[in-house]
Amino acid sequence: MRGLAALLVVFQHILSRTPYAIFDNYFGFLGGWGESGVAAFFVISGMVLPLSLGGKYRWSHFPRFLLRRAIRIEPTYLASVVIASILVFGMSSLAPNGTPCLPSLKQLALHALYLIPFSNEVWIQPVYWTLAVEFEFYLCIGLIFPVIILASCKAGRTSAAFLCAIFGLLVLVTHLVPSVRLFQYATCFAIGMLLAGRGIFSFPLHTIIILCILLEGLGYWSGQTWKEILGSALAAAIALFCTGPVNKSGRFIKPFWFLGTISYSLYVMHQVIACAGESLSRMILRTVHGTKGLILANLVPVGTLIAALVAAYLLYRFVEKPTHSLSRNISSRLRSAKSWAIF
Repeated sequence: MRGLAALLVVFQHILSRTPYAIFDNYFGFLGGWGESGVAAFFVISGMVLPLSLGGKYRWSHFPRFLLRRAIRIEPTYLASVVIASILVFGMSSLAPNGTPCLPSLKQLALHALYLIPFSNEVWIQPVYWTLAVEFEFYLCIGLIFPVIILASCKAGRTSAAFLCAIFGLLVLVTHLVPSVRLFQYATCFAIGMLLAGRGIFSFPLHTIIILCILLEGLGYWSGQTWKEILGSALAAAIALFCTGPVNKSGRFIKPFWFLGTISYSLYVMHQVIACAGESLSRMILRTVHGTKGLILANLVPVGTLIAALVAAYLLYRFVEKPTHSLSRNISSRLRSAKSWAIF
């Protein structure tokens, strides 16, 4: 699911660029679905985070939870910020009559803390806005999940399911705090929480389906597009009904499993590479005339996709994967220390 969602976003940002008119005539239908991929990502996060916390999560675990998420997410994100800054500087320096552009220290600091929406600065890559939304959800789920656990124990699983769904009502205050875009997609995260509740609290299937339908309707009424609704609905349906053991080495599954593995690195790297591809295509059109120039310029999106996949794999291999191991090791050490303290 992550791999497919990431691919939709990548196609959105690679296609529909001015120099790719011929290419878009044949493959333009693949673009325009990025918002479906983003909504699916939010549903997946809404499901995966509660599952990682588990039914025994308490407020006292919140610092450890944030530490693990920071180690898991931040190094890859910050590495992509540095790489994107270098590429933007290079493109702006090489552009005709261009002025070299480097982010300020203030802009970089605001990126590190996901505070760009609350400032006058802009994202180095616009796609980073979704990471800010994810971080806001980390803070929320870490604080509210013990309440849902308590409701499940004291009032029953149906009450806990309604509490998960109530999170989606935050879409109603979107216009009051537009800088907090988590509210705009609260229904997606609430759907994910309901899906996680089926595994953690054994929420009844019919309750989940009814509440998910109501949340989708609320999301559409609050301004989400039909593509976002479709993306979140498909992600929910797959999570509910397409379960069971997966053969990771299967001929059909293996490429999608690979995409899912590198999906985060692909997500944070592809947009600046897509911009670099467009700059390259424009340069080709200026320097190579006639049919040859058109053909070369319209082959660039293929090269851009390959370059994005290669860059994502390298970032995963040398930054994301080691930080995954570090996050797991820290968690294991903290659990061992706690066990010894109890003993």
